[in-house]
Amino acid sequence: MKYFYFTLFTILFFGCKNSPIKKDTVITPQINSSDWKSISLQKNINTNAIFNENQIRITSPEGMSGVYYKYPITRHFEVECGFEQDDNTILALFHDDGAGKPDINNFSAIGVENIDDTIYVYAIDCQNGIDNVFDNTSKVDKENYRHKLSGKEYSIPFDKTSKKFRLSYDELSSFTHFFYSVQKEFEGEIKDSWMELFPSPPWNTDNQKFYVGLLSKNGTATFKDVKMERTALEDESDIKTGFAVTKRNFVWSGNRGDAYVVTFGDEFAHCSKDYKFVFWEKMNDIPAWYLDNQLLFSYEFCETWEGGYPGCYEPMSDRFLAFSKVKILEDNDVRKVISWNYQLRNPDYHYPYDWMGGETPKAEELYYIYPDGYIVREIKFFQKLDTEFRNWNEVTEFILIAGTQTYPSDHVKYPALTISNMGSVSKQFLFDKKQHPQSFNSDDWDAYVISAHFLNHPDVFGSFIQEHQKGKELLFEVSWHTTNYKFAHWPVNRIHYKSDFSTQLPWKGVVSHTSLVGGGSRSNKEWSENYQTDDDGRKFRQWQALLGIVNNDVTADEMTNSWGNVATIDNVSSDDEFVTYQKAERTYIFKDNGDNQLSFELLPEKNLINPVIKIEDFKGQSDNINVFINGDKVHFKTVKLASSTLLIWCEASLLSLTQITINSK
Repeated sequence: MKYFYFTLFTILFFGCKNSPIKKDTVITPQINSSDWKSISLQKNINTNAIFNENQIRITSPEGMSGVYYKYPITRHFEVECGFEQDDNTILALFHDDGAGKPDINNFSAIGVENIDDTIYVYAIDCQNGIDNVFDNTSKVDKENYRHKLSGKEYSIPFDKTSKKFRLSYDELSSFTHFFYSVQKEFEGEIKDSWMELFPSPPWNTDNQKFYVGLLSKNGTATFKDVKMERTALEDESDIKTGFAVTKRNFVWSGNRGDAYVVTFGDEFAHCSKDYKFVFWEKMNDIPAWYLDNQLLFSYEFCETWEGGYPGCYEPMSDRFLAFSKVKILEDNDVRKVISWNYQLRNPDYHYPYDWMGGETPKAEELYYIYPDGYIVREIKFFQKLDTEFRNWNEVTEFILIAGTQTYPSDHVKYPALTISNMGSVSKQFLFDKKQHPQSFNSDDWDAYVISAHFLNHPDVFGSFIQEHQKGKELLFEVSWHTTNYKFAHWPVNRIHYKSDFSTQLPWKGVVSHTSLVGGGSRSNKEWSENYQTDDDGRKFRQWQALLGIVNNDVTADEMTNSWGNVATIDNVSSDDEFVTYQKAERTYIFKDNGDNQLSFELLPEKNLINPVIKIEDFKGQSDNINVFINGDKVHFKTVKLASSTLLIWCEASLLSLTQITINSK
């Protein structure tokens, strides 16, 4: 008999049960057939397992039988395998029976079968000798543990798998998750992703060990590329990382994936906390504040509806990341500029009227991120206008995402939401966990400063000033919104949609989210005004928002006033000139026409916080800059950009007439 060699990932970890694994530790031993033992789920069935050089071929003419790996795995882990055909094939996790062997009366498994040329992916389990319990809380139907791959099921637009299974065990919640891989072609490129059956709540999990099984049901199954991997429970600390943007593996609530992670240093009011701003693939790249291992907060994205198909057209549906693109445009000491472009598709990847015209609805967003943690979000939205389709679009929702140990409602203070007109008037919403009718519809406000209130964390806010909006003025509403929803179709999870718009799961133990408020452009659906045109002649609307985390010294209203109210600039040094204030970049722009010094007087209309100054055609040396405010040196960050532009961020709070001098010596 030939020996079977393949890569098997296992992780060994010693310590108390609640100690997080900060980094993955991987051992890749070479193993052979002696490490696998026969197992059968019915009596009098013999396993026929053939070990070749790169695969295991298992034949079970009747019933389920196969092999199991004799070394158990524990804690927080994933098990994955490849297989050759969409039939007869099962990946299983057996509980330890207490005597060092797999317990056929307690296991979870995912399988695939072909019935009359239609592929079905399904879960199997046995809980204390009872077959196919799945949800032992009896809160969801068993039909959610089976997917028909006809290519016609809503939010499951596939007719076959791409021949991979994954079972994951979440140590934080003790839930088991069932995944199968899928492929789809987008504009000539094949992309891979995962779909998920409903997860299974825990049973018999205290200090449980698990054995990996490879089984065949009523036929032959061929397995390859088996791996087991223990993974981290939480992200690495970035308290000492400083102001940086890094593309790396990011972990939240036991889930990992690639992300662009923006971290902050001493200039950030919350530098002693591990708050960061992430563009994470497990969120379909939708940016969010990381507040802790159980709480993320997102400002959402552009979306629209109707147009011939069910559901929302939004990047939340893009599980393949087929149309989501994140790119770092600037990475320096003064700021990080990140672009995020995406198309608006529904869960089946349709866009409105996609049988007509060539335009797809899309958005292009820029995030200007500064050392103090304040972010300007610039949004360009391109509606589909080459057909008769017309509908309004949303540009933001305040979404909080709860990890596997909490519900969204567990994280908020009550009232959960405040909406302010830059301090002149404010209203509060969502006073308790009960869902009840509320309304907010004030289109006559000058600005909307929206703050979400959290337990154990400061407020997170987002501000829209109406006069900033080159697109149609925005309308915000609190209507169906509540702290009490448990939407589980996004992020992290890859389950199917139970309704046109969403799936909710009833358990604590699964990542879920809810929405507190939404805002968008509801009027002028014909786009006859308030639009711009790009180089290709396509119309778009543009909006700007200020995002941030409130600190003890500066309120959300004060920071919004600082951003939105332009200071008066006077007495600019000879040969220099003031050009403009650019809200999107939060910068006062000057032009250097001569020497190595710029001086001017600045009179703020409101308290000006941490001004950003840009000097075009700067002729001095950027590594020898001094900044003086009323004659005193101040802390600042500076960089000289490639276009001979000097960019300076100053740590200062300016309340009255101020003399600013910048020189290079």
